[in-house]
Amino acid sequence: MSKTLKYISNFLAVIAIVLALGCEDDDLSATAVNVASVESDNFYPGDEVTMQGSNFEAVLFVFLENNQIPFQLDGDVLTFILPTNAAIGPGVVTLVMPDGYIETSNIEIVARPFPIITALSTSAAPEGAEVTLKGTSLNNVQSVRIGEVEASVVSSTATDLTITVPSGLEENLEAPITVVTSGGEATAPGKFFVGENLLQNGGFEQGDGDEFTNWSKFNGGDGMTATSAEGEAYYGRSLRAVGVGGDAWRTQLASDAAETQAGVEYTLTMWIKGQAGSPGDGGNIRFSTTPDALYSGNYDITAEWQQIEWVFTANTNPASAVLDLGVVADAVYFVDNVTLVATGLSGPQPTEIL
Repeated sequence: MSKTLKYISNFLAVIAIVLALGCEDDDLSATAVNVASVESDNFYPGDEVTMQGSNFEAVLFVFLENNQIPFQLDGDVLTFILPTNAAIGPGVVTLVMPDGYIETSNIEIVARPFPIITALSTSAAPEGAEVTLKGTSLNNVQSVRIGEVEASVVSSTATDLTITVPSGLEENLEAPITVVTSGGEATAPGKFFVGENLLQNGGFEQGDGDEFTNWSKFNGGDGMTATSAEGEAYYGRSLRAVGVGGDAWRTQLASDAAETQAGVEYTLTMWIKGQAGSPGDGGNIRFSTTPDALYSGNYDITAEWQQIEWVFTANTNPASAVLDLGVVADAVYFVDNVTLVATGLSGPQPTEIL
């Protein structure tokens, strides 16, 4: 009786209806409803709650605090969906039966984890191409944007989210990828370009053993191997390089020649980190091109993944992108997603009339 009095103030209108129904069916009101178990103690807003028990056919209403919730019965199983706006914290689920009889269960409603994006399958992709994001809490997606344009979701799990690059975005320009889930909003780290990566196999996914399709080991080849080990690979398969030392060119990996136009601006990027405790953690590397070599400045490398960028104006066609990693002896680097984009050709181009 005390249990009923404790909660009856929350359901006066409902209890009045229940009492009226109970007068018509005394047998049903006498049925004892028993909740044997609740599927979990902790739920996210929007989750399905499953209760196991007996005599659930007597249940007329289900409440979370003062809010009535639709429910479904399947024999000894009662299920309902928590509201997406359910308050975070302890909650009381109340089953209401005829004659004002109730049963209560305590649950905990916790906030959905905030989404975190740790890596992209590629740093550049044209309209219609698929891009996969890696991270945590990437399910329960509400929307994904590239720039300000909505992208369609191909598949979604807690750790992998695959999307399609939409139309309507200016080519060869940076466009951030933003994911909105029921737990919050996250933007992919680094720069993502809408457009074609002019370097084939820039993500190093293709190749047998320690070889990389569409890439050549100019110098220090024995120190360049493939890795997919957790903590070493940025996404999938990555390059592990050990510096020979002395000069940057002594450890050197070059792409196949890419179509470039002299006088046009290009942006060359890659993700890189040094192995903690090795000379490469705090060492430096550079980019270059071949033939008619151009050279970037030096980039300081740390033990954390970073996307480094070199903007240059091409001086020949075609040209290869070269990674010069050899200046620090025994430096260990991990490299992925090497990307060359013709940023100087971004947007609509003038049409030659004559």
